[in-house]
Amino acid sequence: MRKILLTGSSGQLGQSILKVSANHNFEIIATDLESLDITDPNAIEEIFSAEKPDIVINAAAYTDVDKATEEHETANLVNGKAPGLLAQASKKHNALFIHISTDYIFDGEKNTPYSESDVADPANAYGKSKLLGEQAVARSGAAALIIRTAWLYPEYGHNFVKTMIKLAKQGKALRVINDQHGSPTYAGDLAEAILFLAGNRFPSGVTIFHVTNSGTTTWHGLAEKTFEYADIKADLSAVSTQEYGSATARPMNSVLSNERLQILTGYSMPHWEEGLMRCIKALENKD
Repeated sequence: MRKILLTGSSGQLGQSILKVSANHNFEIIATDLESLDITDPNAIEEIFSAEKPDIVINAAAYTDVDKATEEHETANLVNGKAPGLLAQASKKHNALFIHISTDYIFDGEKNTPYSESDVADPANAYGKSKLLGEQAVARSGAAALIIRTAWLYPEYGHNFVKTMIKLAKQGKALRVINDQHGSPTYAGDLAEAILFLAGNRFPSGVTIFHVTNSGTTTWHGLAEKTFEYADIKADLSAVSTQEYGSATARPMNSVLSNERLQILTGYSMPHWEEGLMRCIKALENKD
């Protein structure tokens, strides 16, 4: 059985990977911030030497988009430097390195879906920190997969879907942006795709894949479907990005093309509405 070293196991994607790993033939070594400091080369070397992983999945990240501007040093350390350290260790120990990245490396000004070959141009500090991480992985010389995703949510932690349900149940009036476009991605579906890719063989060097649920919508559209599937009546209105007001610039178009994934591996991602239904069902089962 092949062994996976998983970072960020207590995060939203990490928990999703642990959940779906029961469907795959891997031994998972789960680490989080307390058990592995991914910014410490000595700690990384120690766990690689002890566990000898075949595959490393880096699901750890600094994810506060708004605070990344003022906390850019921390964001750059966790998102920018640490992936390079993990990739270097992966190369040394002959492990496949799988790094999770984001739509935020693009400025969102393109009118069509972004492909893996489109030029990165982040619009904010968070996106810049994630791009630094991609570049560090590429420089490491490791055999690596960089998986970019977008609009991620699971049944765990704090995210858009859970926040919408919570606020609607409290009777709050909700103003949700209707001019930013993307592909909402259920973390359970992303986790399945990651473990599928982990079981495949790829050429040496770095291969980038865009992996999101298929189909597109807006944040308002996602909120509408969330309330429909959760059978909740909500006071919901649509607003523009300008009307909503935010100190942090966000991509207007976050749609990523999954075409490379489908062509090279034959793997197709489910539609975002299917993923949302699975998430709502999982939330209901938790309650």
